[in-house]
Amino acid sequence: MDGTPDWERFDYGDGNHRLVIYLHGLNAEENRNRSLLKTVRSEMPGADIYSPRLPYSWGLSMVPLADVTFQLLKHVDELWASKQNRDGFHYEDVVIIGHSLGAVIARKLLVCAHGEVTWKSYPNTDEVWQPAPFEEELAGSVCRDWAPSVSRLVLLAAMSRGWSINDVRSPAWAALMRVGVLFGQLFPKQPAIFELRRGAPFVSQTRLQWLALVDPRGDLEPRDYQPSRVIVAQLLGTVDNAVSPDDTLDFALDNQDPTFFLIQVPSSNHVSLLDMTESSLASDPRAIRRQLFSTALTGSAQEIAAIATPREYVSEQLPPPPDYDVKHAVFVIHGIRDLGFWTQKIAAEIKRQSNGTVKSISPSYGFFAMAPFILPWVRRQKAEWFMDLYVQARARYPHAEFSYVAHSNGTYILARALEQNPACRFRHVVFAGSVVRSDYDWRTKIANGRVRKVLNYVATRDWVVAGFPFAVRSLRSFDLGGAGHIGFLDNSDAVANSMFIRGSHGAGIQEDHWDDIARFVLDGTVPQEDPSTHSPTQPSWIKRLGKWSPWLLLIATTTLLCFYLRFGYYALFTADSAGPAVGFIGLSWLIWAVLNKL
Repeated sequence: MDGTPDWERFDYGDGNHRLVIYLHGLNAEENRNRSLLKTVRSEMPGADIYSPRLPYSWGLSMVPLADVTFQLLKHVDELWASKQNRDGFHYEDVVIIGHSLGAVIARKLLVCAHGEVTWKSYPNTDEVWQPAPFEEELAGSVCRDWAPSVSRLVLLAAMSRGWSINDVRSPAWAALMRVGVLFGQLFPKQPAIFELRRGAPFVSQTRLQWLALVDPRGDLEPRDYQPSRVIVAQLLGTVDNAVSPDDTLDFALDNQDPTFFLIQVPSSNHVSLLDMTESSLASDPRAIRRQLFSTALTGSAQEIAAIATPREYVSEQLPPPPDYDVKHAVFVIHGIRDLGFWTQKIAAEIKRQSNGTVKSISPSYGFFAMAPFILPWVRRQKAEWFMDLYVQARARYPHAEFSYVAHSNGTYILARALEQNPACRFRHVVFAGSVVRSDYDWRTKIANGRVRKVLNYVATRDWVVAGFPFAVRSLRSFDLGGAGHIGFLDNSDAVANSMFIRGSHGAGIQEDHWDDIARFVLDGTVPQEDPSTHSPTQPSWIKRLGKWSPWLLLIATTTLLCFYLRFGYYALFTADSAGPAVGFIGLSWLIWAVLNKL
């Protein structure tokens, strides 16, 4: 399919002033949605109902969700204009309903309808900035005429935060999902369902854009257009095992919102939540669903609040309220083969020099060995892990600028996040032992205000970067490089390479540099080259290693692979006994175990 919704699925009412938009989930079978649409017609008898069949009606659909959103925007624009031409007046009320994946699209549609949010950076100036710019497909979107008329967003079994295998309670279901994820990596384009992983760009962008839309940012001049408060009612089945509570509830966005209501629907799972068939029995789960949905659809805020579940009853770990006084926060992220104990020590030095005014965030994604680091999709999952944290931090400190200090794989995480998420922005960035490509495009990100200054520590003897990331720099699929070995090629004033600090892969995060890192984070001061910590050049052997590393890696990999495959063929197909086969299996396990410890 080309990403264009089926325009014919439109049910005219009697010409009143209301438009209802319903966006289905992954499975768009007619019988699954029929009773819900009948309930909408019953509760809003005169409304026009637009329920397009969208191209993500099966899990492996390759149509980007941003394209789907863009097409929906155009079609609702046409509906708005045709209403004026047909009846002589516009819709006065627009209600958006979404189920499962469609619920994420519904929130995105509402965000994009209001256009890209811009704020004046300083009072009495013309300088503006975009806290959450849109994706390329949606860039430049302006506020639609129908956006102020949206009064309600009703979400059913939503995946607001994105799905994560780690939250799946069933071992069998988790194993099946891992096989599905591995299979999905084989496609040149990611299936639509992959765009809903927690931290994936579409989900992260939507969450950041929502924060920008609903936060008036009171310390700055107000926007030209302040959207009216929209009621958000989210219905969640009590036995929905397809989407975990951590996936469906996004308290980072909605915890402090007085017009967000969570409604738990008894005896309902991910699919049966849609079954609202009329029943004469008041105790029938279908009748209960129908009543709760009807209240969410047409009730006042007070009526919805009466049936809503308090958030503290659902989660024992609600995020703290936003701290509007914090103006600067810093992430400190570790790399591979590292538990990250040093991150808190650098964070402590930054806070000491700032007299405690800067907040630090130094989480750990656990020990990350060389074997998973080699796999591009595993590295990218770490970037998604970070983006989920970044959204939470932006919600926690709405008025703060963020800086970033990282080592090794932590540098890749930020580079990937910046590439995939236009709404991701940082003040000062410090890299050490960087595995990012030397030709990384800092210039564009600095020009559009997403990064202010970069400090990159280049070590004299970083054989780790010279030996592998630098060796695979010509393979774009690996998206790795040797910035920790030869520095960034960007020669702008905003990118500084500190060359060459004495030491190997971990040299840049040693105590000798903590003071300089803290000062750069706080005020952008680039450290002076000190003979006690710097060398004018690298040893000749590390230069030769970097020069010949692609060939050395190719020879070593080919030799080991040939030996492994030859032994495997002999052991499994030509050996006279089971001993070689057992030995081959043992060798395979040993290799994998060692690589996961290196």
